[in-house]
Amino acid sequence: MPRFFIESVDSEHVVIEGDDARHISLSLRMKRGDTVTLCSGGVDYICELDELSPEKVVCRVLEKNCAKTSRISISTFFRRCRREARRKRLYRNQSSWE
Repeated sequence: MPRFFIESVDSEHVVIEGDDARHISLSLRMKRGDTVTLCSGGVDYICELDELSPEKVVCRVLEKNCAKTSRISISTFFRRCRREARRKRLYRNQSSWE
């Protein structure tokens, strides 16, 4: 399901304009009734597309969920990056001794 980041969700209907509306209607070729995820302020909104045009897309909010970010996977990623950087420095230092 495509995910888009928006400023805010004020009611049960959300209007998307500009580049995102163009992307939804022309590039992704989504149709009325398709669902998208809209993200705003740490909350994911599952929305159904009601009206589509390249200038404006109107969505109806079906479901509201707190965004899930796994702290474990993020910290594991950074730990792996640091480990790889250390290996590269160690290899570079060893090759300069020769």
